[in-house]
Amino acid sequence: MNKYLLKLFILGFVILASNAPAYANLMITPFRVTFEDRTRSQVVTVINRSSDTRTLRIEWFETYAAESGRYIFEDDMTPEQKASIKSVQNIIRYSPRQIVLGPGQRQAIRIAVRKPADLERGEYRSHILFKQFANTGSARGNSSEEMGLQLFMNLSVSIPIIVRHGDLNYETEFIGGRFEKSTEPDKEDNFFFDLKQKGEASTYGSIKIYDARDTERSNQLAVLNNVYVFPEQDIRTVRIPTDTTIPSSVQNFVAVYEGRDEYDGEIFDEFTFTR
Repeated sequence: MNKYLLKLFILGFVILASNAPAYANLMITPFRVTFEDRTRSQVVTVINRSSDTRTLRIEWFETYAAESGRYIFEDDMTPEQKASIKSVQNIIRYSPRQIVLGPGQRQAIRIAVRKPADLERGEYRSHILFKQFANTGSARGNSSEEMGLQLFMNLSVSIPIIVRHGDLNYETEFIGGRFEKSTEPDKEDNFFFDLKQKGEASTYGSIKIYDARDTERSNQLAVLNNVYVFPEQDIRTVRIPTDTTIPSSVQNFVAVYEGRDEYDGEIFDEFTFTR
């Protein structure tokens, strides 16, 4: 299968991994792993929820996060982007590297960090890809292109592995935002935001939008979960579609970027803007 198709499929599954812990009949939990402070090992659980036996190979790959949030793969990176990558591949060990799961079975993947004494402070990140092998016994077609397409159509999910070393600061703030009402009745309205990365470590959480008059923040107008802002993203742009029509009576909004997981309970920033 050509490199374009491979990138396309990997990109699709990276996006799926960033928005949900499960895809199709394979479930990965948790769907991000972070090492900081004295944490030295963690476990990722893979569950086969299908009625078929699945064979999975676990592999590394590197990404660079663009302002839009999409991932740039190594073949498409500029020399400067490649040079800026802080990979975890030399400081992380995991096992097993290939698993076979029968229907309903689960497997623990043990992930451990081994930091050398001279490791520079900073945030390190790579993705691990759970690559599902096609069931060749049921494959149709004989060409390598068809077999490769079937193989990569079965890619399941990838998750980021993040290692923070040293006393790193983290700070992300809103620098702009706007509301756009759709001109078509069957299309959703959208919020757009620009966030500024000012810290050494990534932030992770949810952006929630409220009517500025809703001081109790009891009624969300829109929300986007699993929002990353990585160190390499000087600016992070975000689009948040609305599930319901925003009433014309709402003239002022407040957006809140609040932490999840290791940042649970933290408010990174708030931003008030006019319709």
